[in-house]
Amino acid sequence: MTAAAIVAMAAKEGLSIIALTDHNEITNIEAALQAAKGTSVSVIPAVELSTPQGHLLCYLPKLEDLRRFHGKLSIMDTVREVAESCAT
Repeated sequence: MTAAAIVAMAAKEGLSIIALTDHNEITNIEAALQAAKGTSVSVIPAVELSTPQGHLLCYLPKLEDLRRFHGKLSIMDTVREVAESCAT
């Protein structure tokens, strides 16, 4: 689903607040925020991060805060890399 489709479905289902937590990516957040304008849906900027201990959901108050936070991270690109780091 696209970010706009997720926001539309949330509005259709009567949800007032959602968070998109793409895996290690924040590229869809801006589109979701734009799609939510003029609707009853509020979008919380968020990301799901892979860590050696598991997945970590991070919620921030503004898109710029999320961009700044995400820009400071070193993201592992593959599941194999996460598994290898857990084994060491």
